[in-house]
Formats: sequence, C-alpha cells, structure tokens
Amino acid sequence: MKELAKMFSFFGQYKTLIEDLIEHFRYGNGSNFHSQQLNLSFMKK
Repeated sequence: MKELAKMFSFFGQYKTLIEDLIEHFRYGNGSNFHSQQLNLSFMKK
C-alpha cells in the first residue's frame, strides 16, 4: 500500500504527508493524526 501511495506523492512539498498518513493508519492504534505540515498548509488557504 505504501508503494502505491508514492505514485500520488512523488513531488512537491507534501510528498511525505501521504506516507505519514498511511503509517498512522497502520500503527496509530486509533489515536488522532497530527501533522504540523498539514496544519500549516490548511492555515495558508
């Protein structure tokens, strides 16, 4: 799954965000997802 996700995030400043989300879904055990990068991009728009 992680390798497939790289097809959608192969360039740009957000290329690691999808990988971080997948890692969280796999190992987060139901905890909330937090990403400073995601928060900053949301505030810019």
